Amino acid sequence: MQKRNKIALVITVILFAILIGADGFFRQMPMFEEDIPFWSDRYIIRMFLIMLTSFFFVYAFSGGANDRQTMFQNGPFLDNKNVIVLVSLSIIALFFQTVLAWGGPLVFLKMSYEDGPVENLSVLFWLLASGLFAYLCVKLFKKHKAVNSLFFISLGLCLAFFLLGMEEASWFQRPLGFATPEALLKINSQREFNLHNIATHYFEIVFDLSAFLFLVALPFAYRGSKITIFSREVSFFVPGSTALWAYALSCGFYNWKWPILFLQFTFFISLFILIYYWRVCRTKTGSRWLLAFITIFAGGQAVYLIFGEQFVRSYDITECQEMLFALAFFIYALEIVIFKRDIKTVRNTR
Repeated sequence: MQKRNKIALVITVILFAILIGADGFFRQMPMFEEDIPFWSDRYIIRMFLIMLTSFFFVYAFSGGANDRQTMFQNGPFLDNKNVIVLVSLSIIALFFQTVLAWGGPLVFLKMSYEDGPVENLSVLFWLLASGLFAYLCVKLFKKHKAVNSLFFISLGLCLAFFLLGMEEASWFQRPLGFATPEALLKINSQREFNLHNIATHYFEIVFDLSAFLFLVALPFAYRGSKITIFSREVSFFVPGSTALWAYALSCGFYNWKWPILFLQFTFFISLFILIYYWRVCRTKTGSRWLLAFITIFAGGQAVYLIFGEQFVRSYDITECQEMLFALAFFIYALEIVIFKRDIKTVRNTR
């Protein structure tokens, strides 16, 4: 890491500490409390400081020797496959924005119902991601005739995605027709057979931040600063650029969660990472599509801040966001299992 990057990292830490302290002193409300977006002078200054801190964070991990060579891992920078992903994500984003701006909140409500199209797509993407890692487990076992670190990490991801998919579907409680146990009825906010609705708000925030760190912050910092703390086996599972774009898109789906400090960070850090990728892009086609994607991403967040108060249920937008989470992890699974990763490049550790 060069001197200027280290200075940027120090500034990031200082600004972040100031924001945490100011939030506790001025807002005088729980750090993870949802609320409608405020546009008072105090909140605009707060948003500007979050944006500035996010800029310095991205700057701190940019400009390394790996910018163009390995930023997108194997293959050319923004090849045809990457462009197709960008176009697809742009269409998905525009669809949701159009539905809200012209279709109205009732259309959003119908899409976001339990067992509706958005939730069913979420379940499908989670289970497909789980299936891909199950396939990788079988492939690894056949190759090595034994279990190794790659196998155990793949198995862990397979089980994690399976549990997330089943939780999203409430373990198919409604199609199967079984009742929620009495003990769970008392503590589950939606009276369903799942665990995540016991503390929905906090589960969502923890998941949002964890997924953001894994799919966006980690791969960017890993490639921008030449981090070498990971073994080759662990680095095999570091997400690539396409999963980063997919998850970054979901960071522009905030309305009632917008005042939450850490979630606002996810939007601005994603925005500056996308701008940085656009700046270092080598191809005209890739550069144009990245710019279009950035415009749609930033414009979409503006749409949700402007029209979001019209939602029939404040969490309708969250259902759509959760579908994008699942899509991002499905794309991540495709990156690891199908498209980019060559198991032969990783040594066999038992």
